[in-house]
Amino acid sequence: MKRLLTFLLGALLATPASIAQITIANHSVTPFSCSPARVLDITVVNSSPETISTLIKATLTSTTNQGVFIARSTTIELKPGLSRLSSSAITEEIIVADNVLGQYCSGTSKLLEGSYQLCFEIEAVGFELPLETCFPLIASSSTFLHLVSPSDKSTINTQNPLLNWVHSGTIPVTDPRESFELVLVEKPFDQSAVQALAENSPLLFIPKLQSHVTMYPINVDKLEFGKEYAWQVIHKYDGYFVQSTECWTFQLDDWEDPRDVKYVDVSASKGSDVVQVFQSFFFRFDEPYQSKELVIEVYDQQLNRIEPQPDNDQADADQIKQYGFNGYRLNLSDYNLKPGNYKLLIRDAKGKQYSVKIHYNR
Repeated sequence: MKRLLTFLLGALLATPASIAQITIANHSVTPFSCSPARVLDITVVNSSPETISTLIKATLTSTTNQGVFIARSTTIELKPGLSRLSSSAITEEIIVADNVLGQYCSGTSKLLEGSYQLCFEIEAVGFELPLETCFPLIASSSTFLHLVSPSDKSTINTQNPLLNWVHSGTIPVTDPRESFELVLVEKPFDQSAVQALAENSPLLFIPKLQSHVTMYPINVDKLEFGKEYAWQVIHKYDGYFVQSTECWTFQLDDWEDPRDVKYVDVSASKGSDVVQVFQSFFFRFDEPYQSKELVIEVYDQQLNRIEPQPDNDQADADQIKQYGFNGYRLNLSDYNLKPGNYKLLIRDAKGKQYSVKIHYNR
């Protein structure tokens, strides 16, 4: 009995020592090469003088505890010294997680952006104490998805624009599980692009696109001149969300041909007429009171406010001059405008606001 106890105690003490002599010297997994079928391409060192029968399990998980895949080996006879193992020869089982991380990794051999942990569990056959060695993996921005045109906050003049975007993969997409969704909605001026896309019914929804460009179809509701629209592209893999673009907007031009008018009656302006302007804008109010305190703001077609940049401190006083009763001249030379279309917002002394469109020429 004493000999038997001594033998069992010796076997138990030998268990961790034997496994501790097996180490993972190298592995081949990177954020850009993470195929489950090749994860067991590893280099193992057996520091003991004996051949050890082992089983190896590789597990890849995210730091948020989402599984990516598991690969298990057949029984491996590890001889003393260094052994280079081949996945194709020793892989017994592969389990890919049914989520976007697993499916994307399995289909593309790449990891989505994030932090991961790759663990190898080595179990010596006949012993109960496995050895686990873990390696961190950090996948930075290996993928991108950006809208291209129409550019954000742009003004276009066609009802059937080309909608174009780019991403980090190949085009056309060759993997049938990979695709893009395009969503386009009308955006009221009191909504943000994000709100419009979240709350409004799509005017255009195209799923399962495998190219980077599509034209707004002629057989759906037409885009209307003068209205603003928001759009976004979503990248999917095997039905799972991968990433999305930012939300962009564009507006259809409602500008008519400019006309020459000496003095524009802003109180009677419809807001749709376009006035030809050279250096100065002349306007008047058809009102019974005199507006001595005017506020005028200049905006480009993307509704970005343009501030005057006078050459001297006295130039501000010369920007607006009054002529007679409710007649005025706005000097635009200090705004450094390029030839093109602009919008003027004018508020009189009582706070009433008027809008005038101009086509500026130097």
